[in-house]
Amino acid sequence: MLARKPKFVGNAAYDFRQHEALVELKAPLTHVIYVERSRLGIYGIVRLFGGYQFYCVIGPPVLEFAPAALKGTLDPVSGNETFQPVDPLGIGSPFDSMAETLFHEGLASWAERIRNSAISCGAPSEMLFKYNPPTHSI
Repeated sequence: MLARKPKFVGNAAYDFRQHEALVELKAPLTHVIYVERSRLGIYGIVRLFGGYQFYCVIGPPVLEFAPAALKGTLDPVSGNETFQPVDPLGIGSPFDSMAETLFHEGLASWAERIRNSAISCGAPSEMLFKYNPPTHSI
């Protein structure tokens, strides 16, 4: 089984984990930015359209400050946005390595979440894409 190392583009990498504190949003297609300062460093989670999610390394540890976190949301349909301090979640790096099949399953789950959210906002289902994982190993 082929394994995939986390691919960082700059300081960001795919993150397929479910962070329940970031999922409990009332509006579909919501963008979320979560930033945390901890003893491990300053990092964030960026979720776009309620589906695509990235882990971002922002900076090194700042040892003289206590852990803290901030969450911001934007509903792209209504334009409503919020910013609020939240309890730190202690989210570490997304993965050391991942099987190639799990990587494609993660991409497919993102696409399905976005598709379902768009349909719930009134988008016609026949116009929305679906992610089809490759049938062979890369």
